[in-house]
Amino acid sequence: MEPIKGSPIFVGHRAYGSMLGNIFLFFIVLFGIIYLEKEYPSYLTYVLFVFHGIVIDVFRALIFLDFLILLILYIRHREYTYIITSQQVYVRHGIIAANVRNFTYDQVQEASSFQTIGQRILLWGQLNVTMLITLTGQSKVEEAHMDFIHRPKKIANLMIQRVNVGSK
Repeated sequence: MEPIKGSPIFVGHRAYGSMLGNIFLFFIVLFGIIYLEKEYPSYLTYVLFVFHGIVIDVFRALIFLDFLILLILYIRHREYTYIITSQQVYVRHGIIAANVRNFTYDQVQEASSFQTIGQRILLWGQLNVTMLITLTGQSKVEEAHMDFIHRPKKIANLMIQRVNVGSK
């Protein structure tokens, strides 16, 4: 990765609020498993899951799968990296096979955010930045879409304040 240019405005990963529904579901399943294990241990262990004389311990298997899902959610959270500075927007998606978009801009045309009601409550959404990029004497307009970003409206306002949107 090449050095980041400009003063930092935002550095972060995918918003935790985007995982909150999945984490809530994780705990509902976990408490359901614990309840069933406490109230109906023989029913779960011996009646449902006896296969050719092998008893499968459902409680431990489901707890393991639940934690595996939580680990996958955390990895999905870390696979998004966003760095926004006064001169550059860096978007990285992926851990092993990463898709990197790096924009070094001269001027920001527009910084806007989009959030649904649920996203607004959970403090995450989409940030769209329209930039003017000058390469070898030619100017072109590029757009960077950043999904799952924490507090996109705040970041858009910070960009407007620090970068002088629409003028150089």
